[in-house]
Amino acid sequence: MSRQLATFQHSHNGWAVLVGVVVMATVVAGGLALASFSVQAAAPRSPSVDPPPPSDAIAATRVVTLYLPIISNDWPGSRSQWRFGFDVHIGRGQVTDYEVGLLRAGWYYDVTFRLNPARPAGLEYMQTVRVAYPPQCEDLAPYVQNNPGSWWFIGNEPDRPTYQDAVPPDQYARSYYELYRCIKSYDSSAKVAAGGIVQPTPLRLKYLSMILEFYRSRYGTKLPTDGWNIHNMILRERSCKYYPNDCWGAEVPTGLPDKQGMLYTIQDNDNMTYFKKQIEDMRRWMKQNGYQNMPLIVSEYGVNMPSMYGFDEQRVIRYMYNTFQYLLNARDCSLGYVQDGCRLVQRWAWYSLNDQMYVPPPACTGNDCGFNGNLFDPRTRKITAFGLAYRNRPYY
Repeated sequence: MSRQLATFQHSHNGWAVLVGVVVMATVVAGGLALASFSVQAAAPRSPSVDPPPPSDAIAATRVVTLYLPIISNDWPGSRSQWRFGFDVHIGRGQVTDYEVGLLRAGWYYDVTFRLNPARPAGLEYMQTVRVAYPPQCEDLAPYVQNNPGSWWFIGNEPDRPTYQDAVPPDQYARSYYELYRCIKSYDSSAKVAAGGIVQPTPLRLKYLSMILEFYRSRYGTKLPTDGWNIHNMILRERSCKYYPNDCWGAEVPTGLPDKQGMLYTIQDNDNMTYFKKQIEDMRRWMKQNGYQNMPLIVSEYGVNMPSMYGFDEQRVIRYMYNTFQYLLNARDCSLGYVQDGCRLVQRWAWYSLNDQMYVPPPACTGNDCGFNGNLFDPRTRKITAFGLAYRNRPYY
């Protein structure tokens, strides 16, 4: 996420009382669900500013351990638990520092790749490889081999200047080519997802289209992927080159000459109309480019703006629930993934598990100021009102 505010540039049963409402909660208990099976390991190949005031030649058989989230069958929402994820800010602690089993989630990611990722409560871990300074294949290989069948996100907000990967479309295409070949050569069962843009607005879909065009022009084939992953923020798009005093938000994608795109306001940050339209526009773009029949993962979204702009707990939780309802139920067989009942989105991750609530300068600078909606308090390690809301979400 593009993370900055007032130098802001983007990113046994029990009862619980939540925002004035008494809800029934089920404490998750039990052991880790495991399943083992054999797969053929592929032989490796050598892949040749601020806003106005108030993002591894021999084939061998090996045993693969499949980690499944611990679920409570007493909770009707367990059927969709695998879809729900969250983003971990590793600068404010590891996933194991928090009692994440309370959240009844299915997966998480922390914007890096790991040899032995933690899987508390059976959570699935999504690997991420940054494209600004991608690793050499021989360095990445052990991570791929040790985590067969994993999802691999390529890039984290590659379109975002300054604070994230910040690469132009041609550089993303070249890095993606090498990383995709590397990952698939060491694990043919790996699932690789392209994308990772801040938000699927017209300007950023243009950025993705330029990636596809460059890839086909350079490599003579369509960009291969097992799915697309995006962030779905709602942030202003203005170039700091042309509007240095009004370029808060997502700016203009790296490598594009445009001066501006969507001029969202601060109060649009939780606008459900825009949230839905961006998802539908992304699915439409996927269909137009031959990618309809595959998953779309929203790997990061949430509320960036702090309470000082009117985004109090009740408003943030209302947005959380509205997005959950939409993501679980949005279907369109002319656009969605038919193998998943025509759903538009297959999995999604709330930002964040543990970023801090916004603290204005001069107590912090840039992305260190924090955002809104964190499920746990990074100082106390205790679950927050947002975390309780996430846990006790309606299952629809």
